[in-house]
Amino acid sequence: LKLQFLYLIGITSDPCCCCCAPPRAMYRCILWTAAAVALPATARGACICNNDVTTFPGVAAIDPDAIAVSPETYMVEGVDIGHLISVGGNLVTQNSFQVKKGTGSLANECPAGYRLPTEEEVMTWAGVGEVDGEQFLTSAAFLGMEEGINYMTGTKTHPGVTGGGDSKAWVFKALKFSTADGAKVVDVQTYFTDDDKKKAKCVMVAAGASIAVEGWPGNALEPGKAVPLSVTNRNVVAYHWFDSVTETVTTSKDLSYTPAFKTADSCGTLTVSVQVFGGQVMSRCYVYWEKGVNVSGTSPYFDVRTDIKSTVLTTSKKPNRITGLHFNAGTAPLAPHPTEAYSFVFYREQDGGALKVKKVGLEGEAMGDFDVGLVGTPFDIHVVAAWGYALLYKGEVKNSLYLRGVNFDGSTRFTTTIMNNGPDADKLDAAVDQVSVVAAGESPPFGMKIMYNPHNGRLESYNGMIAAEFAHYNLFGPDDGHTGDTVLFFDENSGAYMKKAWAWGTSHSLAQRLIRVDGKLGEMALGDAYPQQINFHVIDVENCCSAPSSSSIIPGTIPGNGGGRSLGRLGGLSHFDNGFIATYARRSGESGFGGANYKNEVGELGMVRYGEDLQLLQYEMLVESEIVNAVKSVRLGDHLLVGYALSDRGAGSLFLSASVADDDRMHVMLVDKAGNILQQATKRDASSISNNDDWEKLSDGRAAWTHVTADGTLSYYWLEIPENPDVPQFPTPAPPTPVPTPSPPTPPPTPAPPGVTLVPDVTPAPPGATTFPPGTTAQPSKVKVTSLPGVSPSPNGDQELGGAADDSVDKDDGWWVWVLVSVGVILALCCCSFILFCVAMRRRRAEGERFDEIAEGGLNVIPMGAPAHAPAPAPAHAHAPASNAAFFQYATSPLLSESHSPSGASASAVSASYVL
Repeated sequence: LKLQFLYLIGITSDPCCCCCAPPRAMYRCILWTAAAVALPATARGACICNNDVTTFPGVAAIDPDAIAVSPETYMVEGVDIGHLISVGGNLVTQNSFQVKKGTGSLANECPAGYRLPTEEEVMTWAGVGEVDGEQFLTSAAFLGMEEGINYMTGTKTHPGVTGGGDSKAWVFKALKFSTADGAKVVDVQTYFTDDDKKKAKCVMVAAGASIAVEGWPGNALEPGKAVPLSVTNRNVVAYHWFDSVTETVTTSKDLSYTPAFKTADSCGTLTVSVQVFGGQVMSRCYVYWEKGVNVSGTSPYFDVRTDIKSTVLTTSKKPNRITGLHFNAGTAPLAPHPTEAYSFVFYREQDGGALKVKKVGLEGEAMGDFDVGLVGTPFDIHVVAAWGYALLYKGEVKNSLYLRGVNFDGSTRFTTTIMNNGPDADKLDAAVDQVSVVAAGESPPFGMKIMYNPHNGRLESYNGMIAAEFAHYNLFGPDDGHTGDTVLFFDENSGAYMKKAWAWGTSHSLAQRLIRVDGKLGEMALGDAYPQQINFHVIDVENCCSAPSSSSIIPGTIPGNGGGRSLGRLGGLSHFDNGFIATYARRSGESGFGGANYKNEVGELGMVRYGEDLQLLQYEMLVESEIVNAVKSVRLGDHLLVGYALSDRGAGSLFLSASVADDDRMHVMLVDKAGNILQQATKRDASSISNNDDWEKLSDGRAAWTHVTADGTLSYYWLEIPENPDVPQFPTPAPPTPVPTPSPPTPPPTPAPPGVTLVPDVTPAPPGATTFPPGTTAQPSKVKVTSLPGVSPSPNGDQELGGAADDSVDKDDGWWVWVLVSVGVILALCCCSFILFCVAMRRRRAEGERFDEIAEGGLNVIPMGAPAHAPAPAPAHAHAPASNAAFFQYATSPLLSESHSPSGASASAVSASYVL
């Protein structure tokens, strides 16, 4: 009965668990199932976005080998890229773009969402080597190429050579056409500035494009007030709007949307999906609430006040607390074990400064305390699953920084000195004691001559190495100290130095983030001078250490004063299948350093999504505000949990106070990986936003973090992955009755760009018709069907209700009779069961175990497929009440290419349910 109830509310996908119930409880279980058919959809389901949309009715199958040209040109952030050409499975820009020199990667001017092609891709375009026995491009004219120009790729000729002093590091592959030789791939030295001979055809990043909708007014909508909406993407071949409240579908470019709310709901969702030229399907879901209604308690995914849980971690002495956001270490960094159900918390005692480590379970259960045996300041802690954890900490002696390996039992594995140049390091002529990254006799790299005054840092590990990022000062000469960050790799077993990613990355690095993604590390740091922006790196650990960077992913600028003050705040860094996602905040204002002033126009909490090639894929403003003073984010399931603190401290001046306080106003929101706000920001009663500690994803997927209050209380917070009730995919709209209309005149074909042939020719479809990319045809789409409780798909695609069916009821008429009969049967069964229950209870008192006989004999439960004397099962064409007509019409649509069952079960397996 418990399992059946969980199924009814969407927590389990097994509709047949009544079969497992004992005889005494089986009839009650069946009554629950019958009643569920008539239950209304929950408010929770109506307010949840179903963003896993890879198809919808009307989507066309795409032939990757087709060659075609988009009907319209494209503009990307004001940049004209011309037509898109589909060739070799890529969407290639008709217009060419400039490239510049590079070592780790080739700098280029490809627009946002586009990248340089690879060597393999251009070979496919040109048919070099007779790909699939066919030469696609027999001349440069098709892609608008010019003879004698090197069309650059992002493929290095010598990938292992990264040092700028070696000429091989600057050589990249390129595609070149000539009358004499045809198409061939050549090696091009990019160091020299002959840019007029080097260009690029850029390739669309599949996950880069996003749907653009004009007219959305925000989350608060007025019932009955129409909102005009329009998709502004070009070259769209199919549209699909779906309203979760009315369950209606619109398939046009424009929609006049009038929000309606059910009696029990104060929220809903509107999902718009499109298929664009080239086959990509994009979707966006808008969650909205009824204007004027208090929705602070509306929690479709989780309740901010009750589902975020916490426990106080006991300590022998009060933990130290650091409140500064910039040039400051964290307070109590958390390190989760990647596969086990525990984590470690690294903190400093307030009295005496001793370093401690506390082992805690998923819900903060105390599992052990370890004394590091040192005095210092914690920077970060990271679990090395093979043997224990690594600690990055500032030592008791001024200007010292260490990396220590600790076994799981608390014993020391190694201690590596990164720097210890003494209390007067800023007055030295040479380093006293610091890690050496060059051979004996060689000069240290820029930024590592005499290192001192470490501020903060991060740890990660990969393939037997520990990556340590740390911000510090370097003495370049007498009284010439400057601050920046460094990333070094150490052997995870011995702590010995191995490799360098960079010696001087972000100058004036106020705060940093570092995460591991397969064979790469993603990094970001906030600068207040060089740059006045957030600087992003992607470190290729496999080819260590190529580390291209970009400080232009976030549009605009983040002004700072070069002295530790910035209008920006660094958030979290996460990775999804569609790229890195970074969060941040910034105020409006103007500031500068070194004679250059920068201005930001708007205050916001923002999110950017970018690829491993550091190309911006998407930018979203999540909250418009001038007082977002601290930001945290972490992956939670397939979504992003975002927390932020609002503060008025310093709001009257240019810069907010770069610190956290217990009276900050903490808000939490849930965002999906496409930037859609799934759950609006809700204020918590008390803030648990720390200064410079990351929110972490634990081994079971939950999010967790630590916080130390002003009175020295160390608490551990966690939020489990929210239950996401299954949301049905979009039903197919009923086809309208065809009305004969005269065919519109055929417009002239789209003129081809210079040197380009339209293949094949495309005749525009009449208004309202679904169109497809050139060279493609409509094919049946596989559409996910989520069954209703008590409903089982039958092999022919119709549905069988889990109850007796009347063969005489036709699908097209008499549905109201079925509804009345069903309601009557359910009411009668409820009354009978209540009477039987009362009789049974009376007899149980008198006769004890005779209740079993009455309960088992009072109702005859017959499994489908029983022997010949049992009632026959419902025929395959039996159907549900007309209230479910849209669902069944969808299930029997010709677009449905196969029958689906809950949790992938076969129709025969699902049919083993019980009928009354």
